[in-house]
Amino acid sequence: MTSSPLDFDCDFRRAASHEVVQIDQISRQAMFEIYGGFEDGGPFSQSLFFAEIAVVGSEIIGVAVFLDEALICLYVVERFRSSGVGTCLLHNAMLSGVRTALIPSGNDRAKTFFTHRGWCAGKENPAESGYGIFSKVVMHCGIQNQKNKT
Repeated sequence: MTSSPLDFDCDFRRAASHEVVQIDQISRQAMFEIYGGFEDGGPFSQSLFFAEIAVVGSEIIGVAVFLDEALICLYVVERFRSSGVGTCLLHNAMLSGVRTALIPSGNDRAKTFFTHRGWCAGKENPAESGYGIFSKVVMHCGIQNQKNKT
């Protein structure tokens, strides 16, 4: 049985400050899926960050959360996966200056996603968070900085 492609209109844009609660909810969903959950408060509820979002109707269906040049969360709700939403969010984050992505070392699906889009895995490093030590892989964008080339 083959499924039919999704037919939806999606708006991609920078998140507005009034959407922080929705972004926190979808980020919690991502953290639950990746890590099996976390304590109340979550990593995004008190953090200063930027986010590119994908919206269908009034529902945020995907987020790319980043600090400076580092992508810290890229997530698309399950029913919209494999539709190009994640690739568009990554593209928009890169246009905003993202050049690295922090990925849990055991998340092979994420590593494959980035590798198929030309990103390279760096070495595995331990990372400390409010939820203890976990291992992460730093993925690097394949685009080289052209500023100093003549």
